[in-house]
Amino acid sequence: AKEKEDIVEDATDDVVGGQQDGTVRKKPSKDSKGIVTTVQGKGKTKDAALRYAIRQAVFRTVGTWVGSKTRIDENLEALKAQMTTLTEDDVSKFEVLETQQQDGMIVLKVKVYVSKKKIAPKFAAIFPDVFGND
Repeated sequence: AKEKEDIVEDATDDVVGGQQDGTVRKKPSKDSKGIVTTVQGKGKTKDAALRYAIRQAVFRTVGTWVGSKTRIDENLEALKAQMTTLTEDDVSKFEVLETQQQDGMIVLKVKVYVSKKKIAPKFAAIFPDVFGND
């Protein structure tokens, strides 16, 4: 994924698991099979916060495409397992919009461009009717 160079902040190290939270706002992107999502990611480091934000954006976007809480609940364990393998390369691009410090943690506001074409192969086995034909 490509990050705008003029808004890059210094990153430090190590991931923090389970201490992040995110919010999301979705709107259609120019790609008819994509969604632009703005999320917040929180972690001990910028890298941890960014990885969390990207996973959160993809998770919520996949939920939008699948469109059924029941179907997500039925496949939740497989969906969670798949989310752990996502990387920055699985989205079209992302932009770090804002960086803050809160309670010793780094909080990023990130705009993530999620392309169905890029993530479809990873989710085709879980939701074949949604991602299997891309």
